[in-house]
Amino acid sequence: MLNAHIHETLEHKNLRDILGGMISTYNGLPVEFIQKQIEKLQADLEAAKKYEAAQIMMRQMDWKEHDVSDETEHWCDSKMSFIGTEEEYNVLIQTIEANKAC
Repeated sequence: MLNAHIHETLEHKNLRDILGGMISTYNGLPVEFIQKQIEKLQADLEAAKKYEAAQIMMRQMDWKEHDVSDETEHWCDSKMSFIGTEEEYNVLIQTIEANKAC
């Protein structure tokens, strides 16, 4: 017997086919878990879009990202970036080094 015919002789055949199709596509994960995954992916997508926009703007300004995490004190445990030209970055590093010597 073909799968398409399993409800053929029963009452409410179409409803049974629809319900069977709905159940067959379920992956077994709880709705709450899937919702949290979607929210995380949406946050990741938003961060990726912001990153791409920042990269475009930096290219237009002829700026680069310079990691200064080791040279600066900051309020979080994440990476700290200086945005600017190579020359501006070198001046910053020289200033930081001069202040350390004091």
